Amino acid sequence: MDKKTILILFLISCSDVENQGESENFLNLYMNSEKTESLYNVIYTSSESHSYTKVYYQTNGFQIVDWFSDDEFCVEFMNDVICEPIINYSTYSREDGSGQQIIRLQKSFIGDTLTIKGCLLNDLCESLSFILTD
Repeated sequence: MDKKTILILFLISCSDVENQGESENFLNLYMNSEKTESLYNVIYTSSESHSYTKVYYQTNGFQIVDWFSDDEFCVEFMNDVICEPIINYSTYSREDGSGQQIIRLQKSFIGDTLTIKGCLLNDLCESLSFILTD
């Protein structure tokens, strides 16, 4: 191959790599619950003191979603009270961009409005709020 052919192949392959990175990131959070205006209505159906629900999301494939919440649940452990956010840690979206994460609920949250937040690279964040009813 001559230098001109090599240069053309190099430029084409660099262009392809640049175009792959141009797909715009997005994050869509939702729940499988009825939604009224901006709030989802999550029904607490457990007879136990705590339960779980899920948040679902859609984004680009193979993205890390970090989870946050200012709302906390607390448990007593060895004469100490430990409090943690109702959602935390990170998840990876599937190849098609779909995913889910667990939210911890407590019976004492009934009537409260709770908010969770998912972020891609702490840059693009989306929030979702829901009210817990019985």
